[in-house]
Amino acid sequence: MTVSIYGQNASGTSDADRLAQIIHGCKAVALLSCTEFKSESTCQELIGKPVIPVGLLSSEKYEGRETTDGHGMKSW
Repeated sequence: MTVSIYGQNASGTSDADRLAQIIHGCKAVALLSCTEFKSESTCQELIGKPVIPVGLLSSEKYEGRETTDGHGMKSW
C-alpha cells in the first residue's frame, strides 16, 4: 500500500505537515544538491531560511600524491 506524502499516516499527521513543521523550527536548511543544479537561491526564497549546500565533491581530478593518512584530502 502506497501512502501519499499529503495523506495522514498512523500518527494522524501527514509527512508534508511534519516536514513543514521541521523547516519552520530550523534556523537553516542543508540541501543535498550537485554542481549542475544550482537551486540554493531558489530554495532560500521559497522557505525563507539560509540554505547550506551539501553534496558531491568537485569532480576535478586530484593531481597530488596518494596518502592514507588523510593529509592529501585536506590540501585538496
